[in-house]
Amino acid sequence: GDIYSLGAVFYELLTGRPPHLGATPLDTLRQARDFDPPSPRVVVPGVPRDAATICMKCLERSPERRYASA
Repeated sequence: GDIYSLGAVFYELLTGRPPHLGATPLDTLRQARDFDPPSPRVVVPGVPRDAATICMKCLERSPERRYASA
């Protein structure tokens, strides 16, 4: 949870929007479960590549694929 949450906050700082945005809270949770968010560089083309890479690694759906610690 903590690494994913860190990635979600970082994503919003980079893009000005949350990584998943559904019509309802349940829809947002479904999106987070089933889909990767668009890269921050797709949402805001000026985001540095390294920042986007770190952010997306934190937002991996599988906890084993995220960073082990912050």
